[in-house]
Amino acid sequence: MNNQEQPATEPEVTYVAIPGAISATARSESSIFVSWAYGAGGGHTGTRLKWETGGAAVGELDIPISLLVHLITGLNPNTQYTIKAFGLKGDEASPGSKDAQATTKPASAVPASPTNLLATPTKDTMALIWAGPANASSYKLSYGLAPNGPVIGNETSTSTAHILHGLSSGTQYYFDVRSTNNVGDSPPTRVTKQTLQVPAAPGGLRATAAVSTLDVEWTASTGAVDYVIRYGVEPAGSATTLTTRLLRQPLTDLIKNTLYFVEVSARNNNGTSSPARITQKTLDGPPLPELPVIGAVQVQHDTVRIVWGAPQYPRYEIAYGIDDADRKVIGTETTTYLNCLIRHLAFSTRYFFEVRALNESGPSEPARTSAAIGPDQTQPRNLSVPGRTFSEARLTWERPLDPSYLRDYEITCPGRPIVHTTALEYIATGLAPETEYVFKVQPRRLESPNPARFESVSVITHDHVPPTCPQALELTPVTSGSATLSWRASQDNVGVAGYVVRRNEGAWVPATGTCHLFNGLIEGEIEIFDVRAKDAAGNLSVPARIVIGANPLLLPSIPRNFRVTAGLVPHLQWDAPAEPADMIGYRIIITGPGGTELPYQSTIGSLKPVLIPNTRYDVRITAYNSQGSSPPLNGVIGQTG
Repeated sequence: MNNQEQPATEPEVTYVAIPGAISATARSESSIFVSWAYGAGGGHTGTRLKWETGGAAVGELDIPISLLVHLITGLNPNTQYTIKAFGLKGDEASPGSKDAQATTKPASAVPASPTNLLATPTKDTMALIWAGPANASSYKLSYGLAPNGPVIGNETSTSTAHILHGLSSGTQYYFDVRSTNNVGDSPPTRVTKQTLQVPAAPGGLRATAAVSTLDVEWTASTGAVDYVIRYGVEPAGSATTLTTRLLRQPLTDLIKNTLYFVEVSARNNNGTSSPARITQKTLDGPPLPELPVIGAVQVQHDTVRIVWGAPQYPRYEIAYGIDDADRKVIGTETTTYLNCLIRHLAFSTRYFFEVRALNESGPSEPARTSAAIGPDQTQPRNLSVPGRTFSEARLTWERPLDPSYLRDYEITCPGRPIVHTTALEYIATGLAPETEYVFKVQPRRLESPNPARFESVSVITHDHVPPTCPQALELTPVTSGSATLSWRASQDNVGVAGYVVRRNEGAWVPATGTCHLFNGLIEGEIEIFDVRAKDAAGNLSVPARIVIGANPLLLPSIPRNFRVTAGLVPHLQWDAPAEPADMIGYRIIITGPGGTELPYQSTIGSLKPVLIPNTRYDVRITAYNSQGSSPPLNGVIGQTG
């Protein structure tokens, strides 16, 4: 048994047969008859014909396997064509057959004029398309300035489409197309069209040279949308292209003492003008500066001060931006010092900073650092309303933690005039009682682009002043069991809203106006009537009292000499009536804020009530016995405690 490896077998190569015996014969002025043949076992599945004239491809067609002849139609008269045949097998094609040539028969008549002539412009070309007659062998094109200027150029086309080059921008042209054959030319078909308007080349192109830069400027071109700048080392250096909408462009990072070319073209939506061109040499200069060494980064409110060390260079540039993935520069500062203060930065934001030293030769590499600006602390602090009345409110606040650029404070409230103050308080006057107001305190800054934050406070005015006590109480009988109690109106700092009355220390009931009818009276009985005034805030006056049916001679006389000893708990004292008349004791009514009554009794001429400090109270003291009460001794407890 032979264990030697057998040599690998080369795969069988299958070739598509090349058609042979190809011939071509003109049948008419627009057709050529073609025939071909294959040898035995060619393995083909079809045939592909291709024809051309003058080296330009005209058409091709795939023929099924069952046919070995074909009539090519739609050709130009009196025109020589070259035809090739290719064998096909699936997606494969054989090499081409030998060439078969034939010339269509000459035309027998002058061709008709082209139809459907259309023109499509660019800034310097015109694309023409048309429909031609079957007996045209080619087409003659001519053009000139519209409407009837002399012919500028003539061209010939064997197809029904052609592009004319070298035209002027924004110019109206006429275009004539004639069908032609061996008999002659058709009348022309004309179309008139204007090339697209592009701007004129920029004027006044100039460049100011430095060691590593050229500052290029030019004058505007009418209708330009932007400008295209190309520059490079002269001569024939590779070009760098920039675009701008401005009329100047700095070219940076150039080689010192080197000649550059600069080309500037104006551009609009129709295209680009021809370029304006100059050459300019950069200056010679010293070595580029060394990298600055940053020594400190100091943050205060919305400012950052960057400090760097020597050596000293003529100038420094500081670029900065938000320290994010993009790191886009949003501002630059220049200085001749070894530090720079950058102001008006956004709060709660981290920034990057790049410091470059500059001299005549250009900038150094950047020294980089970053810093975070803290939160916005420009608002007033501890805005409060420590005092208010029915018509006034006192606002107080403290300076912001960030008082930079602070000029004064603006106080606003809807419906009220705007007020400015440098103080840390404001008293609002002329307010309506029992009304809510919202005051906004806004610090105003001298030069910052961002306003300071404001603080607001809501104030509801309160009326704590009760009306005066009703006066001149009088009971007028109406029937045997009823009488009308009347009195003189009270006064109030805002206005009296109404009155309440009671009988024999019963429940208080509202009264209409300054009188009230009582029923169920019994002649000879002692009746006690009280009247209080009230205002819209609910404050009640000290009651006024009248006693009916009692013998004054049997009642105690009025207590005397009311006095108060101030303290954390005030000490109230008074003297006994001059005529006690078997007095049992004293009734003391202390009326506080809003008319709230605090009733007390005492058998001696003193009392120590527990009251709210720094609050006004009205005091009414009566002596009483079994027959009734004396007239009241009135007093006031002022600022207690």
